[in-house]
Amino acid sequence: MINKRHLLNQLNAFNYFKKISDSERKKIQKLDYLIAHREDGLGSKLMNYLNVLRLSKKLNKKIYIYWNVEKKSSSEIIHNYKSGYEIFENLQNLKILKKDKETLKGNNKWISDFRFWYFKDENLMNVINELCTLAKSIKIRENLSYKLKKIKDGKFEYGIHCRSLDITATEQNITKNKYYRWYLRDGLNVGKWFPEELIKKIIKREKKKFFVISSNKLFLRDIKKLKNVITNPLYNKNEKEINKVILDMYLLAKCKKIVCNPMSGFSLFSALISNNYVYFPTDFVSPEEIYFEQNKIIASQYYKLRSIRFMFIKIIKLIGELLCFNFVRNIKDLLKKKIN
Repeated sequence: MINKRHLLNQLNAFNYFKKISDSERKKIQKLDYLIAHREDGLGSKLMNYLNVLRLSKKLNKKIYIYWNVEKKSSSEIIHNYKSGYEIFENLQNLKILKKDKETLKGNNKWISDFRFWYFKDENLMNVINELCTLAKSIKIRENLSYKLKKIKDGKFEYGIHCRSLDITATEQNITKNKYYRWYLRDGLNVGKWFPEELIKKIIKREKKKFFVISSNKLFLRDIKKLKNVITNPLYNKNEKEINKVILDMYLLAKCKKIVCNPMSGFSLFSALISNNYVYFPTDFVSPEEIYFEQNKIIASQYYKLRSIRFMFIKIIKLIGELLCFNFVRNIKDLLKKKIN
């Protein structure tokens, strides 16, 4: 990455770094090993892994990775895959473990934080450099590496990842108009999510070739109407979903200028493995434009939430989901007792 200082400033603005106190450092040093643990999308999993891997090297600790594929997560629902992580050839001690911590012997610490931890005597620019080195050291399968070599570094002027479909400005964990984790449905997603209309503005203004990635097929179909937009040319007809995600992530890193959402693990990983420039949507649009676009969204949400009918239906749905969940769990417990 050429402009690392710019990345560092943006991550700082979004509180992406966590300082480890001396007392916490002493506790970690007494542990037998560390566990990198995430249950969401691949980008967040990789960010968490890089964070824990860097700490483990600093403290000379062994690392295990816990990536859950047994229950529904954003990887399974949004990206249509729940396994296939063997596509990475050198992740350290990747295990699909049960979340029951008693199954893991020894003194350990589960770290789920998406932020980068650092010690008080460390320079943040050195932290970024180390993370870039570790990210580039991750190897993917040779067949995918071969495909990526077909595209020259810097072939596309811009690359942008549009996070949508599973989140909006004020909601998250959404799939097909349902919440796969209803209790975590509400959230302000500034930094992960960026207004699609502003993304269109950026692409129209720059006029140069934009490589666009999104899990939202409707958005891609719409954005491809612009003449300067291209989507991934490396997919086979029957490409596996996990392969598509990897090809998108690594091809984004080959663009001359990446437009990166600072809280998106997907685009941040691409930034860390890139040898080119990294920018952010806020580098291309004015604060006034962001304000007025966000204002439209807030206003629409406000009028929607004021609706008694909407709130009544939402409450009924949430209560129904909870009752259904408890009913299914009780039936399973009953069947287990009969079998035993």
